[in-house]
Amino acid sequence: MSFSTRISFKGDHGLAPLRKRITDPKALLNVAGRSGRNVVQKHLRAKNRSSRNRMGGPRTNFYAKAADAVNFRILNDEEVMLSINAIGISLRFHGTAGLPGGRLRPVSARYLTIPATPEAHGKRAREFGDLEFGFAYDPELGRERPALVRDGSQPLTRVAKRGGRAPAAGLPGGDTTGEAVFWLVRSVKQEGDDTVLPTEHDLFERVIADIEEFLGLLDERAA
Repeated sequence: MSFSTRISFKGDHGLAPLRKRITDPKALLNVAGRSGRNVVQKHLRAKNRSSRNRMGGPRTNFYAKAADAVNFRILNDEEVMLSINAIGISLRFHGTAGLPGGRLRPVSARYLTIPATPEAHGKRAREFGDLEFGFAYDPELGRERPALVRDGSQPLTRVAKRGGRAPAAGLPGGDTTGEAVFWLVRSVKQEGDDTVLPTEHDLFERVIADIEEFLGLLDERAA
């Protein structure tokens, strides 16, 4: 999902008085759009520098790529639309609270894949040719769980006492264990992160400053 927000001269952010100082609204809107784009790009690149892959694998530089995908578009004489055409940016900002059931669920598959090793970070399961459905031990949970595993040649040890389990339904080849490359889950819940984007205050503070500088240059030329 992409993300978008508006810079409006009709709001209560101090832009309306600036709008009255110029007869060409398009020029002012272009300044506002470029300024807002620069603010968001700068914030995302700083976020990228401070974000590290907790698994220790190669970085995907998600936020740096998102910064390159920031654009603006003039909607009318009083509004500019800022947009980030980057898959996943809206989910990181809003989390899954707005999704049905407050969780992210697979659309065209039975399970979501969660990286279990550094090499899987930023990749899709289809990029690997040596994985199969099975089970692997998750030390965080203290038990085996469904996964896409490598070298699933070991027989699955079934626990007869209460608390044991059989292979997950719908997992062909689930009678083996091995090294987990991806965990398999039915759904995930993700909290939103409002530090993904600059605050409204920081955005409009910079936009207003740039517009005032632009208007000051116009006044100097007219003098």
